[in-house]
Order: sequence, then structure tokens, then C-alpha cells
Amino acid sequence: MGFAAHVDSQPEIQAGVASMNPTGVGGYKKGQSGNPGGRPRMPPEIRALAREHSSLAIERLVHWAKSDDPIASPFAATVLLERAGGKVRTAAEQP
Repeated sequence: MGFAAHVDSQPEIQAGVASMNPTGVGGYKKGQSGNPGGRPRMPPEIRALAREHSSLAIERLVHWAKSDDPIASPFAATVLLERAGGKVRTAAEQP
């Protein structure tokens, strides 16, 4: 496929928004959500299992945080700190 054929197959851009298909018909209406119901809730039995094993997960994170593994140790330490005090926001995320 040549460059010209590739460019011709791309969706049209109208008013700075790419349409869902080359004819320009489709997509969401302005103000319409693509996921109106939101994220589905976790089943209660899965949540209960996670809570049941959370102390084991913390013990493993502590084990890896104390290890000499150059990848696992800082990763585990970061996860522990995020769970203890909340994830630190970057400058772009600050209000």
C-alpha cells in the first residue's frame, strides 16, 4: 500500500475530531458518554477473598522490599508507601 492509499483510508477529521469511520457518520454525540454505567463493581466474593489475603500480600511486599533485588525492592517499597499514605501526585496532577 502506497502512502497516498494509506492517507486516503484514514478517518476524516472534521472540526478537530476524528470520526468513527471514513463517511463521517457514527461516534458519540456531544455530551454522550461511551460508558454511561461506569466501571462495573467488583463481585463481593472477590472483594472478600482479597481482604482475607491482604496480610499475606503485605508480608510478601515487605519481604521483597527488604531484598537486595534491584528491581523488586524499590517496586515493593513504592507499593507499600502508596498503600500507607496514598499515591504521590505529579506536578501535572496537582489541583
